[in-house]
Amino acid sequence: MRRRRNKRPKPIRFFECRFILLPLLRQKKRSWIPTSPLRKPTTIKTPTILKTSSGWDDGLLICGAIASPLKFIPKALHPNYAKLYRHRGHRYITVREFDKAIADLEKAAKLIQGVPDEIEPDGAPNQYNIPTSTSHSNIWYHRGLAYYLKGDFKNALRCYLECMKFSQTNDDMLCTTSDWLYMTYRRLGKADEAKKVLEPIQENMKILENFSYHKRLLMYKGLVAPDSLLDTKNATDLDIATQGYGVGNWYLYNGQTERAKEIFERVIKGKYWAAFGYIAAEADLKRRQKR
Repeated sequence: MRRRRNKRPKPIRFFECRFILLPLLRQKKRSWIPTSPLRKPTTIKTPTILKTSSGWDDGLLICGAIASPLKFIPKALHPNYAKLYRHRGHRYITVREFDKAIADLEKAAKLIQGVPDEIEPDGAPNQYNIPTSTSHSNIWYHRGLAYYLKGDFKNALRCYLECMKFSQTNDDMLCTTSDWLYMTYRRLGKADEAKKVLEPIQENMKILENFSYHKRLLMYKGLVAPDSLLDTKNATDLDIATQGYGVGNWYLYNGQTERAKEIFERVIKGKYWAAFGYIAAEADLKRRQKR
């Protein structure tokens, strides 16, 4: 009698490319997902494979923003691999599961202690194909973001101060971390500390991809007019979400709460619901409703 061999999982087509997802993602419908062209789970065009020391078979295909609680860490294979917890934490942020995101990112932070920092490949490379973030900075950045979105600004501050230690490698990371650190200080009423964050920010910085964060910082510094960031003529959906949230914050910091609310509402009418600016505007509006 012939033995039946275990069949490999069937390849799944994404943009006419065939990949194996290990393990298969369990999809769940989420009623909160805004009505938009991105309502259904989606993927980026150039997926990234994360490889572990044991090689290709233990790799993980990162498929962009997927609207479901991603349970893609096979503990039997990756019980102590920080980067996988980092990526799942990011995706939990995308689906507004902030507590689960924090748990994963705290796990990642513990696992990566004592491990040398290294450049981390981008899931969606910039036009120069030069990665700008690192393994440590990504963990602390997203951990701070999860706390910020929950409204826990004290813990967000702790995370962004730690993240800043790993954000001096290039102007992109400096701007990205400085932006959220600045906003966190302002939410805590620490305007003087926030002002110091802006000191290294200049107009002629070498930015490869995080142009929106750079513009927000220049606006906070008084070098760019807020309304110029709301010009949607040449802006992408991501720009509208990112820059719009910054402009809303500018009005909030300057006591114009109703104008800030209007802009936050404008942001969440956009299409890019996975953008951090969109999620932050959404979280701010929800907290406002609870008051």
